[in-house]
Amino acid sequence: MDRHVTARRAEQLLGANQLAEAVVLFRQLCAETHVPDAEYDDWLRKMSRALVGLSRNRAAAYVHLYLLEIENALGLLGTDHLLDSARVLE
Repeated sequence: MDRHVTARRAEQLLGANQLAEAVVLFRQLCAETHVPDAEYDDWLRKMSRALVGLSRNRAAAYVHLYLLEIENALGLLGTDHLLDSARVLE
C-alpha cells in the first residue's frame, strides 16, 4: 500500500462526506508504524473528524486520548459517557 495514495484517497472521501469509507482507510494508514509522528497524528485527527461525523463520539474521544488531547476527548464524551470521562481523567 502506498501510504501517500491512500492518505489522499482518505482525505477525498472525508471531503466528500463518505465518512465510513474514510475511516476504513485512515485505520489502514494507522497500522503503518514507521511514519513521521506528525503525519501519523494528522491521520488520527482526520479519522476522529470522520468518526464525529458518524456520531461515534466515544470512539473519536479515544483517538484524542491516544494523542494526549485530553480536553478534546472530554469534550466529545460530554455527560453521556461519565465512566469514560473518568478514565480519561485518570
